[in-house]
Amino acid sequence: STYFYITNTGYLKFDFAYNGGPQSPVFIADNNWHFVCVTCSSGLIQLYLDGSSTGSALQMNPNINGNNKALGANINNSGLNNFVGTLDDIGIWRRPLTLCEIKKLYHSAAFLISSNNATICTGQSTTLTASGAPNYNWSSGSNTSSTIVSPTITSIYSVTSTYTTGCTETRTFAVNVNPLPTLSIAGTTTLCAGQSINITASGANTYTWSNNSNNSSITISPTISSSYSVSGTSTAGCISASAAISNVTVYALPVITANSGSICNGQNFTISPSGANTYTIQGGTAVVSPSVNSSYSVSGTSTAGCISASAAISNVTVYALPVITANSGSICNGQNFTISPSG
Repeated sequence: STYFYITNTGYLKFDFAYNGGPQSPVFIADNNWHFVCVTCSSGLIQLYLDGSSTGSALQMNPNINGNNKALGANINNSGLNNFVGTLDDIGIWRRPLTLCEIKKLYHSAAFLISSNNATICTGQSTTLTASGAPNYNWSSGSNTSSTIVSPTITSIYSVTSTYTTGCTETRTFAVNVNPLPTLSIAGTTTLCAGQSINITASGANTYTWSNNSNNSSITISPTISSSYSVSGTSTAGCISASAAISNVTVYALPVITANSGSICNGQNFTISPSGANTYTIQGGTAVVSPSVNSSYSVSGTSTAGCISASAAISNVTVYALPVITANSGSICNGQNFTISPSG
């Protein structure tokens, strides 16, 4: 029979067929959790408490094939007894554990790595903090309990502790790195005064424009050439390192002037506008021959393709041709005749 239990007097005991095994000299019924281990190697039974040997051992060959085996209790003539405390997280190995393995099991729950932020954005830092071990040797080069790291990609950091027995134990911690969003702006970047255009940002999840808009697309109507910037935030909460810039050029509308004048009926008048690159004249031609006083509108288009906001007016005054009459008469040879035209 094989039993592993805490005695009524509060001591750890490993027993074979009633009182045949080693007992811990340390009182453990103190209302605290303890890590206990028993090993059997070449017939030597040893007890360990909280990662250290109790100094209690027994040289014998235990029989593990018997009918009675119990963890947490002993069996005597009165049946099960001597149960004091609670068992949790029981492990059984098919070989004896080494002292280092026992210490690692004992320290495994206490030796931890924590971080103020396990996920960061590119360019940020995070602090890794180890606890529960006597000393620390980080893969980042630090020998203190905490280390500040600034990985550019997702990385795994390790910390190793060496115990007085020479046993070492290592813990690892992964720091996830999310990339910063890379922004771009698409859309027309030139317009004529008075027009509107749309520009659209991409590359992030949310956006903040210099005109305080939070949409991915904005409609703008600048009166002068202007620059618009946008920053973005990814779904992971990472903010773009730099803003995207859209330089918008505003072309002025042409201001058209046209000459006015007068002609005689039947004559031609040439309209000569200025202020634009090309012109559109009412009637389609710059040379006109009105028979009455007339006005002609002229619009113009600049080299940038901007059309004048208002037309210029060319006023042509037409003067009627005179209708001449003259008197007729008769004289004697040698007399004078006076011609008196009119009209």
